[in-house]
Amino acid sequence: MKYSLDTIKSEITEVQTGLHWYVEFGDFLGIQNATTMAYYVTEVGGIPTENLEHVKLDVSGHTINYVGKLSRNGTTSFTLSESTKGTVTKFLHEYNENYWTNGKGVQKLTNEMKRDVIITCCDPADNITKSFKLLGCLLKISSKLSLGQEANLESIEVEVTYDNFERTIGGSSTI
Repeated sequence: MKYSLDTIKSEITEVQTGLHWYVEFGDFLGIQNATTMAYYVTEVGGIPTENLEHVKLDVSGHTINYVGKLSRNGTTSFTLSESTKGTVTKFLHEYNENYWTNGKGVQKLTNEMKRDVIITCCDPADNITKSFKLLGCLLKISSKLSLGQEANLESIEVEVTYDNFERTIGGSSTI
């Protein structure tokens, strides 16, 4: 589903189906080189299951740039929203120095981003049950943005693809 920039700026607080995904940014979301961007997540501990209540992703103070688009099966919608300035407030509950890859050369986020960006699955009591690492993202918007143009967005609906990832044994330890 695509939104105009005006619609994107409206508050999106809950996902209608699947897991609840929250993405928080500090200053702004940087959009470069495309009208769509791709987020792909990598997981520590297995693929998400239906009994997980929600997932929180806090990337406060960081900017996400274009990392390439790749079509995959099995997408889950989540909310991406701008937050106040700050640093990442949560860290990986389960840490794994090996990184994950989809096997088709999706561009990686910078080591700085990969080190700080985390996703945690929580139960109804807000206890962490699963942890993820961010590999990429797909941001859907209807308005075209030129190379290097920035957008100050309050909230955006995006899709996360988590199926068919292959683990790279002995991968980079600088996450």
